Amino acid sequence: MGIQGSGEECSEPGEAEEVVGLLVVACGERSTGTAEQKTAERIARKWEDESRQRAEGLIDVHAMARAEQAARPIADHLDEFLDYLRDKGTSDDTINALESRVKAIIAESAAERLDGLTLAAVQGAVARLKDAKGLSAKTASHYVVAVKGFSRWLFANQRTSADVLAGLRGFNAEADRRRVRRNFTADELAQLIAAAESSDWVTVQRPERDAKKQLRLVPVRMHYPERGWAYRIAAQTGFRASEVASLTPESFDLDSDTPAIRCRASYTKNRREAIQPIPGAFADQLRPWLKGKPEGRPVCPLPSGKAALLLRADLGTARAAWLAEAATAAERAEREKNDFLLATDAEGRVADFHCLRVHFISAVVQTGANLKQAMDLARHTDPRLTMKVYARVALADLGAIVNGLPDVGGSRSRAPRALATGTLGRTPVSGPTQKPTQTRHRSVPFGAAPCREDASDRSGPDARNSHRDDPLGHSVPLSAASGKSAEGRTRTADLRVMNPAL
Repeated sequence: MGIQGSGEECSEPGEAEEVVGLLVVACGERSTGTAEQKTAERIARKWEDESRQRAEGLIDVHAMARAEQAARPIADHLDEFLDYLRDKGTSDDTINALESRVKAIIAESAAERLDGLTLAAVQGAVARLKDAKGLSAKTASHYVVAVKGFSRWLFANQRTSADVLAGLRGFNAEADRRRVRRNFTADELAQLIAAAESSDWVTVQRPERDAKKQLRLVPVRMHYPERGWAYRIAAQTGFRASEVASLTPESFDLDSDTPAIRCRASYTKNRREAIQPIPGAFADQLRPWLKGKPEGRPVCPLPSGKAALLLRADLGTARAAWLAEAATAAERAEREKNDFLLATDAEGRVADFHCLRVHFISAVVQTGANLKQAMDLARHTDPRLTMKVYARVALADLGAIVNGLPDVGGSRSRAPRALATGTLGRTPVSGPTQKPTQTRHRSVPFGAAPCREDASDRSGPDARNSHRDDPLGHSVPLSAASGKSAEGRTRTADLRVMNPAL
């Protein structure tokens, strides 16, 4: 193997030449990193030996490749992971969020190479970030999901010998939920839409930083005349704000047997085309509204990331109008105590554009749809998300369900006594009349204890007519317990009672 200086012509194979400066092996393709001739030759011979051993299968090529990857900065691996996500079609918002979270964990764990990304280091880094930034359990779990995805990609691309973060665990979001969305009633939704359609302009409180870099709310007047229809579409389809904003006249298929609205895969969260059926009555409402809309142009151009501001502003307008409708001061005072149309109710549940999706999925569940149907309409793959997070059932609905349960009857202070069965013509000790049967085994009513034979029960002149209590407190005729028939009657033997082994 020839040794050549940087920028020189490559010599013939096997011919070496000493040059001034950095020596390069194999025609400038691999640098030895030294200008000393003997050292460069020694490195070159080592590389030749390794090349021969790889060709002969004496060296684990994958292990060597992982060793080379381990020597690279971890930031380079992260950049390549993000490029992979872009090539796969992941949205920019998702990539940006994932990048910031993984970079925060890498910086907190002080990992410069892949070997610094250990389970203990990352678990501690996430815990410190959670405390330092005041993250909720759900948000901290998003950090865990992001870095675990990075670790899986490293292992799948043979950059590490194992998925070292496979055992990393998130946090219990239910124990630290800081943002719970409320559900709108039908009356609230109707008044919200009416308020949105009362004016093409809406004034929102938008956060901005002043000259001193202090964050404050600034009133901004925005022109969005079609926001009322955006609320309608979201409540009838469960589409998210970005999905509603992407709809064009071509997205609406209103004349088929099953009217539907289509959202292109590039705008959906799971990057799959969404075809959402809609009620026929809603399709009839959409036809005149869509007439004359320019093709290829969004019909509800909601502001990116600001749809919640519009909705809360319309909620405020709707609530003010509802309070003004009070006939008396007392009625107004009573209405002011009510959560109706409040952006945040008494339980701390908040209202935003995504609440319309909550309303849609809850309404689907309340129609009696089964779990698979509700998941398909919600476009979920996890049934727990559909039923636990989105399907909100009001307490009044639950009360209606329990009111339909069968009556369990009046209260009784003690359980009924065991019935005497298996003998024709015998009057039961207590309880309802039971049809006698002629079988080899005696039927025992639910709650009665099985009788056991006791030699003392068969002694004495009153054995046939006396009673004794079994271990559960039931009064049982001794004749039935012993297997002997009452005087003048024939009794079928019960082998379970007569067998001493039992």
